Amino acid sequence: MNVSVTLFADLRRFGPKGHEGSLNVSLEDGATAEEMLTAMGVPEDETIRGEITVGLNGELGQRDSVLNEADEILLFSPMAGG
Repeated sequence: MNVSVTLFADLRRFGPKGHEGSLNVSLEDGATAEEMLTAMGVPEDETIRGEITVGLNGELGQRDSVLNEADEILLFSPMAGG
C-alpha cells in the first residue's frame, strides 16, 4: 500500500534532500505508524522519535495506528516557545 507523508521542521532530514511537499511511502498492508517510521529510516534510538506527533487523516494518530491505502500522514516534532 502507499501512504502520503508530509514532514515538518527538522523532520525533513528524513526525506530526500531538497524535497518539498509530501512523500509517497510504500508499506506492507496493515503496517502501523511505527513501522512507517522504520521504513522511512528514522532510527529507533533517535531521541526525537519518541516525541514525534503523528497526524493521520486530520486526526491525532498513535504509534500503533494501523495505516490504510492513501492515508495522509503529517509528522511534527515538538515545538518550543513562549
